[in-house]
Amino acid sequence: MRLPAVDLLICQKEDPDIGQRLLLAAQTRGWSAPILLCKAYAASLATAAGTTEAVAAPLIIAAESEFRQQMELYGTALTQEDPITTLSEQGAGLAKQLLAAKQGIIVDVPVDLMKQIIDAAIDAVKSDYAAELAATVTYVRQQLQSHGITSPALQRTVQPNKRPLQIDPSCIRCSYSFCSNSRTSPGSFRL
Repeated sequence: MRLPAVDLLICQKEDPDIGQRLLLAAQTRGWSAPILLCKAYAASLATAAGTTEAVAAPLIIAAESEFRQQMELYGTALTQEDPITTLSEQGAGLAKQLLAAKQGIIVDVPVDLMKQIIDAAIDAVKSDYAAELAATVTYVRQQLQSHGITSPALQRTVQPNKRPLQIDPSCIRCSYSFCSNSRTSPGSFRL
């Protein structure tokens, strides 16, 4: 299970709108995302699973849809007044479902235990998350630039513990329908 410690710290210290951004990205992702995922991964998945691409592609599309729905819930949780409580409640329910599915046992996971786990995770990463985040953003920018993907958003700097953290994925020449920098549109996209 993914612990949201860094995301909560970003929400608290860097960008209080990160939950809304995540929600918006999940709700408005480009129509071509599932197609691109299938093009990139269907052959490998089919080989690994011993099946065909025709079987693998719908699995990828379903997984992407489920992931997008989970990101909408996650983004919504980060927009709440007390996101730790909301995420603890979601996490307790998810842990119960996972234990039942994987181990065949029903265990009630107390919300207070999930809060303690999240608080411990925050304590574990709070001293260095901002530097790691800045290093990751720098690396991603370098990789995008080395592949000829440029945008004014790439010129922004990320400084640890400064508001706001200005990463706007909608400006990195994407396929989001709301992005004015988009190079593709439903009428021009070709595989």
